[in-house]
Amino acid sequence: MKSFIITLLVGLGLDALLIQASYFGGVYDLPNLVDSTFIIGMIMFFLGIFMTTKAGLLFRGITFTFRKMFGRRYLHYTYYEYLQEKDGEKKKNEINGGPLIWSGLLMLVAATVLAYLSFYGLM
Repeated sequence: MKSFIITLLVGLGLDALLIQASYFGGVYDLPNLVDSTFIIGMIMFFLGIFMTTKAGLLFRGITFTFRKMFGRRYLHYTYYEYLQEKDGEKKKNEINGGPLIWSGLLMLVAATVLAYLSFYGLM
């Protein structure tokens, strides 16, 4: 729960500082708030899905190839040895993308509700 709240506050801070202040010029009206909340919510949601499904492991082959070509450490390694070494390191640093997914979903729901209210003139 603590990580969810921290992630949500970071997302709202990014929303307020980066999108609102830089792109919209500091104009804090409802359509700009809806747009920026939607953008940050989508980014957080898809990064959370990316982290949860461990989709970053798709790039291990490319990383191995570049390290073998341009580095001396992995010059005589096979791909299997490289994976064994990297999997041993990864188990220490497991990342959970759950708080990022839920924070992104909450921001997307908030943006949708605010857009609905704005569109029908209820706010």
